[in-house]
Amino acid sequence: WLLGLSLLLGGGSVFAQEGQQNVLDVAVPSSQIKQASDLRSVFNYLQTTLPELKTTLDSKQQALNAAQSTLNNTMKDKVDYKTTTADAQEAKEYDAFAASTIYSDGKFGDADIYYYTVTSEGNPLLGGTGEAVVYFVAPSLKEEVGAIVGENKLLFLNLSKTTDYTPLNLSVNINRIYIYYKNFSENQESIETLTLSTMAGNYKNVALVAGAYLESVSAKIPKVETVTEVKRPNPDYTYWEERIKDLNEEILPYQKKVLEANTLQNISIENDIQLGTESFATYTWPADYKIDGGYHKISGSGGENAILFATNSGQINNLIVSTGRIADTNSGKITNSIGRLSSGGYRVYDEDGKATEKSSLVDAAYALRTIYGYDFATGDISKINKEGSNKLYQAKYADVDHKNLYEFKTNILPSGSLKYDDANFSYRTTENAITYIEDADATDATGYASLENVAVKKSNGYVCENTVMVEGAKQDGSDTKSFYIPEDFVAKKLTYMRNFTQANATACLPFNLTKTLKEALGIKYLHQFLDVRDEGFAFSWELEVPANTPCLIQLNSETSGQVFNISSEKMKELTGGDGLYFKATTGELKEKYLYGTYTRQTIGNLISRHKGEKVYTTQDNKLVLLTEEVKDFPFDQFRAYVAIPASEVDAPSYRMILLDEDGNEMDTTTDVKSVATDKDNFNVAGGNNAIEISTEKACDVKVYTVNGTLVKSAHVEAGNTSLPVKAGVYVVNGTKVIVK
Repeated sequence: WLLGLSLLLGGGSVFAQEGQQNVLDVAVPSSQIKQASDLRSVFNYLQTTLPELKTTLDSKQQALNAAQSTLNNTMKDKVDYKTTTADAQEAKEYDAFAASTIYSDGKFGDADIYYYTVTSEGNPLLGGTGEAVVYFVAPSLKEEVGAIVGENKLLFLNLSKTTDYTPLNLSVNINRIYIYYKNFSENQESIETLTLSTMAGNYKNVALVAGAYLESVSAKIPKVETVTEVKRPNPDYTYWEERIKDLNEEILPYQKKVLEANTLQNISIENDIQLGTESFATYTWPADYKIDGGYHKISGSGGENAILFATNSGQINNLIVSTGRIADTNSGKITNSIGRLSSGGYRVYDEDGKATEKSSLVDAAYALRTIYGYDFATGDISKINKEGSNKLYQAKYADVDHKNLYEFKTNILPSGSLKYDDANFSYRTTENAITYIEDADATDATGYASLENVAVKKSNGYVCENTVMVEGAKQDGSDTKSFYIPEDFVAKKLTYMRNFTQANATACLPFNLTKTLKEALGIKYLHQFLDVRDEGFAFSWELEVPANTPCLIQLNSETSGQVFNISSEKMKELTGGDGLYFKATTGELKEKYLYGTYTRQTIGNLISRHKGEKVYTTQDNKLVLLTEEVKDFPFDQFRAYVAIPASEVDAPSYRMILLDEDGNEMDTTTDVKSVATDKDNFNVAGGNNAIEISTEKACDVKVYTVNGTLVKSAHVEAGNTSLPVKAGVYVVNGTKVIVK
């Protein structure tokens, strides 16, 4: 009790002072963090104010508990005792009998009493012999006496009913009267004896005598004491009741404040936050408290050794700390978050709280790529934006000059291009090269449909929605890049602008020319190199030609033009939605003596590559021998040529022999002609803004720039012809001319 009072009085006197008021006056900060000062307000409140608030509340609660305990051990009422006395019941009954036997008219009053008459001999209450006696017993003692002498001997006497009584079952005179009563003072039975002279059979006289005597007997019966309780309010109990009421009123504002502070158990970061000089490195984020970073970023000037918290004992979700560590010690849980490492690099926490280390911020963002993006244009990490332009995709690239696959992360921009860190990767191009993306959801990107030569990995391999193959020279006269693909993919659309005619054309293509595709595109014949014969080069008829295999293509008479320029819709129709299967071009493009090429080069380069061999190709259904005189002419990508040891062939006598499906020679072969011009029947010279041609026979003329760009193609008749061109240097059927 004294301890409880000490807590109550001592604690109450302390906490009711100014310090208490100050704690209650500190406003609970907002749980929505928009700037660094908001964050500090929350941390300060949790580190300083809330513990003081809870300490005060605990102390007051202890005082309340002590007061309640004291109250429980205090009597509610004070109790006093009062003693009263009264006549015993027997005395009252004897007095009443005595009063009833005093009469004036010869009759008794109403007086009920029990009696029995016996002889004294054998009486269990008396000794003696042969006496006739009457026992008078108070009604309240009837049972007690009856248990002794036998109830059947008790008679009920009402003296008011008759004036005379005749003894029952007695033949002797009554000579003695006994009065039986309880001596309460000595806690024993007492019997008063009244000896009478013989009163033969007159009970009235006996009653008169007995009544007078009973008054004296009544006086001998002790008084009965009665003790009663008297209750009154206990002032101590009333005090503690009032004290508990006061304490409850004192506790209430603390309870409300703590309840209000519970909103800080879940705080949310609403914006990116720049800490500046703010520091929370000594703080502990408490258990049962959560931070939802909202996928925002906290940054500052601390560098790799900066920390947001000394210890995290609670839960931190969806937060980026880009310039420091989230916590030095983590005994709680951190999910979907990124922080720095003291040793450099970044620590990434996945949705289950599992931590991994990444070497760069880009790799860290990619580890949580469904949540965070990295914008290569700004160098900034953030939540994936609405357009998805900062989402990261894993990609790889190789081309003919860089055949080792280079792996990198990239954005897909809505404009239909890739954005990545090109500091060490400036050589990537979409020209005759494929970029492979490993993430299947790249096809959901806004700009994906506009991407050229980008293949996305699906469950059954890479798929490229828009494949473009280019050849020849660029507008600036430079060569287009060599075509190179390190891995297979399926093209859903193909742009290839090469014009084909009914004449046999060499080709080497990176996709299968299937029977279905051949028929759908209007290809009449496919031939592959078979062997060298005395009469010429034999080419076998083929139903299909595998990818990367050189061949001859001849179209139907009604087909010409850009037959491999295939739209998405047409591709679905041609392939049943499967697309065109492109094979990697890493192997040798050769079928016996027929070679394919995916590189634009000069004829001179081709001849140089095949020392000791003769090189042939087709032109306008003719088999053409390539010589040094046309070494500056270009030889475009996706073409084929024949290279045979010079010791095995005699060029002027060979023909191109095309066989049908039964192995029989077709009638389309012609004699071999050299591109080298015959000076006796063909002359060309440069004039003023014109090329002057003189020939004895009609022939085809092709005019190229020295860079290999075709300027003009014409069929001239025998005689003299003038072809108007701008001033410059040209190559006409292998002869260089200068036009002024």
